[in-house]
Amino acid sequence: MDYYKQIMEWAASVQRIYEFISRMDGESANLRACVKQSDENSARCEGLSVFTPAGEPLIEDLRFELAPAQFIMLRGKSGAGKSTALRYAAGLWRYGCGEISLPRTGVMFVPQKPYLAPLSLKELIAYPQPPRADDAEFLEILRSVGLEKFARMLNSRADYVKILSGGEAQRLSFARIHYHKPSFVFADEITSALDPGSARELLLGLRADLPRLGMLAIVHQNGLEDIFERTIEL
Repeated sequence: MDYYKQIMEWAASVQRIYEFISRMDGESANLRACVKQSDENSARCEGLSVFTPAGEPLIEDLRFELAPAQFIMLRGKSGAGKSTALRYAAGLWRYGCGEISLPRTGVMFVPQKPYLAPLSLKELIAYPQPPRADDAEFLEILRSVGLEKFARMLNSRADYVKILSGGEAQRLSFARIHYHKPSFVFADEITSALDPGSARELLLGLRADLPRLGMLAIVHQNGLEDIFERTIEL
């Protein structure tokens, strides 16, 4: 009883490592079978249906086309399969059918909780690549996402999992988007730990600084619909 929580956490870690090794060994080569790369400057989803491992339907016949400079909101009740649909598009979920077409380059998937390795703040923003900009650019990015109070820690390695709050960690996700400047972003509730005012400010900041960015975002807050050209209800 005393070790139940630790045992379950260990089991989950083992499962993730097993799936990672299986994929590297080619046993899961079909994960992206329905996710195609395209030379078109848009992302398309045609007739996507996503299931649980037991075969129970989560999403049926999801269709959308994401164009440059277009923001699409994906929303629905908890358990509706929103995050699973993004995992399928990223090649991390095998239980589904349909076809997704993504550009060959410039596509970025952003999870709800960003990965915070024991790196410097500058390295975390540039993750998974090494930093290739000067400190002035990183400081401007911190200012644009409301993390300027951490400017003095830009080159300091620390345990940012313990330093950053949930909302600050999600602001770091926005900093990564500003830094990498992708063409298309698929975001899984990256404003869930933020108040609606902060979420609005950060989303509008992306639209202002990256005017050609196309984004499909899972959003749970109300009052942000006017930022998006289209809302898909699941």
